[in-house]
Formats: sequence, structure tokens, C-alpha cells
Amino acid sequence: PQMSEKDDRFMRCIMSFIEEHLTESDINIGDMAEAAATSRSGLNRKLKSILGVTPIDLLREARIKRACQLLENSGLNVSEVAYQCGFADPKYFSRCFKQTMGVSPTQYKRK
Repeated sequence: PQMSEKDDRFMRCIMSFIEEHLTESDINIGDMAEAAATSRSGLNRKLKSILGVTPIDLLREARIKRACQLLENSGLNVSEVAYQCGFADPKYFSRCFKQTMGVSPTQYKRK
């Protein structure tokens, strides 16, 4: 389905916020909602209706996608990649990564 112009602007705003703050482990839904000039519940409803995901899921997906790029194209180790992608805990990063990608970050890096 085609997004309305208003929804398109909203999504560009959210994606821009995520890109700018991806490396910061302390950003939260409140910050994202503030950037989009909406409430936390409004942000949640809007993203659910447009993409079918929660704001946290969207942020985590963006971080994992960035981690894949870093694992493929940099000499960084898994912990360094975790921190560069906004994860405060490398173990949590590895768990999220494996849940999303089906393999551990180390296995992904070897491929």
C-alpha cells in the first residue's frame, strides 16, 4: 500500500533520527517520539500501523543491519561492533544478533 505524504514525512523523520543516533546506547523511545513531535504511545501506534513493528524493534533492526555492514567490511571485533552500533553490552548484542540473523556475530563475520 502507498504511504500518505504525511506518513512518508513521519518515516523520514524517524529514520533520520535513528541514523543520527544509532551509535548512542542511551537513546530511547521518548527521544524518538520527541524527534517526531508525538507522544510515545502515538509513535508506537503510528509505527505499528505503517510498518507493523514497535519503535524498539525498528531501532534494533537498524542496529543489526549496521552491525552486519561492520562485520563484513571492517576489521573490528564483535565487541567493538556492538559498541559502534549502540549496544551497551556485547553479550546482549550477540543474543539479539543471533535471534535476528540465525547465526552468531562471530559466525557471520567468518562467512
